Amino acid sequence: ANATLADRGYLNKLNQCLAAIGHNRSISLGATWFAQGASKYEADDYKGAIADFTQAIELDNLHVEAYLQRGQAYTNLGKYQPAIDDYSKAIELRPNSAKAYNYRGNAYRELGECKIAIADYDRSLTIDPNSTTAKNDRRITLDIMAEADRQHLGENSHSREFEYEVVRLNSN
Repeated sequence: ANATLADRGYLNKLNQCLAAIGHNRSISLGATWFAQGASKYEADDYKGAIADFTQAIELDNLHVEAYLQRGQAYTNLGKYQPAIDDYSKAIELRPNSAKAYNYRGNAYRELGECKIAIADYDRSLTIDPNSTTAKNDRRITLDIMAEADRQHLGENSHSREFEYEVVRLNSN
């Protein structure tokens, strides 16, 4: 059975009892929901993982890893804005999380916000200069931007050729 917010008082008393008899172990509802969400995530059950990570966050709104993992689950479902919101919350809670900046950069890239993505990759690399993941994601994003520029220039070139052709035909 899954513990819920209603069980919080009971678990607090149980943890007090464990402490009173000298046990260093305590029971955390947030950790339980997080572990369950992580299992569902690994099984590609992203919707189920989101529900469990949400429970973990409701029980412990400072659980950075729950925000990161829920963001990853949203990303895998193509829900990039909720993912960005979760990564941003993780960054708010842990400003030196290179992983959070990198994940958020990936979500921004998927939304076509490549300049914002590059800024996040740069911040990630400032925190962890040896991150091959951030370096690779940054390079991929720069390649996407370069390709978009080439296509844009190509489109403008074709439209100019068309304009020149129209002008030449009209002048005859």
